[in-house]
Amino acid sequence: MGGIWEAGVKSMKFHLHRDVGNAKLNFEEFYTLLCQIEAVLDSRPLSTLSNDLDNLQVLTPDHFLIGISLLALPDYNRSILKSLV
Repeated sequence: MGGIWEAGVKSMKFHLHRDVGNAKLNFEEFYTLLCQIEAVLDSRPLSTLSNDLDNLQVLTPDHFLIGISLLALPDYNRSILKSLV
């Protein structure tokens, strides 16, 4: 009955099991790992923000939560990159 949030729980469990395995973490390590996994899951792309092929930004759950993506691509100057090519 809760397919969407159950899929989120499954994704969290998958990443926890993959990263931790049988290791024992203290509270700070576990909390840091949970925050990092949360950032990854909340930065998954939902849709593009424009039809422009040069615009690489996508709409993520982070946009609804905090207004920006936590794992967004860094800003760079396209004119510098075009001069290198």
